[in-house]
Amino acid sequence: MTMTFNGVSKPFVHVTADTKRPMWAPVEWEMVEVPGRPGAYPKQKKIKARQLSVSVVVKGVDDLQKAKEEVAEWLVTEEACPLVFADEPNRTYYAMIDGEGQLDEVFKFGKGTINFTCPDPYKYGPDTVFDVPTAGTTVKTKGSAPASPVVECTLSAAATSYSIELLNDDGSVYQGVYLKFNFIAGDYIEIDFSKRRVTISGIKKSSAILYKSRFFQIPAKKNVKVRASHPSKIHLTEKYK
Repeated sequence: MTMTFNGVSKPFVHVTADTKRPMWAPVEWEMVEVPGRPGAYPKQKKIKARQLSVSVVVKGVDDLQKAKEEVAEWLVTEEACPLVFADEPNRTYYAMIDGEGQLDEVFKFGKGTINFTCPDPYKYGPDTVFDVPTAGTTVKTKGSAPASPVVECTLSAAATSYSIELLNDDGSVYQGVYLKFNFIAGDYIEIDFSKRRVTISGIKKSSAILYKSRFFQIPAKKNVKVRASHPSKIHLTEKYK
């Protein structure tokens, strides 16, 4: 089996069947003990970084030592990069190397374990795009965890404000992001909810965000309504525990 890291795969690196991918990211509870009462009460849940132990063999190379250098150049990065396994092609982990890479070597053959850490403990699936008219629309993510949207809007005329809102079941506003800016026709707005970042025509504009704004998430597996002050698009990337 192959793996693709940061968009690149190496034909001489083969992932073996004893690779360990946990079913979910580590969950840690803060518990509170009450004197005189048995057990404890869960106070807060913490999702910790996901660890991946990938067993590999390196074979089919003319020079094993140069192949090891090539693997190091490929895998040792300064930030987490997308990692995809061939048997799980519709899921992406964002991983970075943790620890050293040691191989048991025999001539031109090597076997060992590559340890990855995923600072973002979730894995991600496909991206779905919904059109959001001013009257609003229903959106849904298929993932098992809430999704942080990315919203896009190209203004057809000048405006002084923009908003995108998540509604309650009764149509009232639950949370929303509100911008105040002297927009001109053709301005392109992008709001990245996971990064709490707003750009206008490619320029970051945190000053345009009104104080009452709340960067919301789309609940998992639930139909919810979203509306915008101007016709927009909302991108939802499936997110899995």
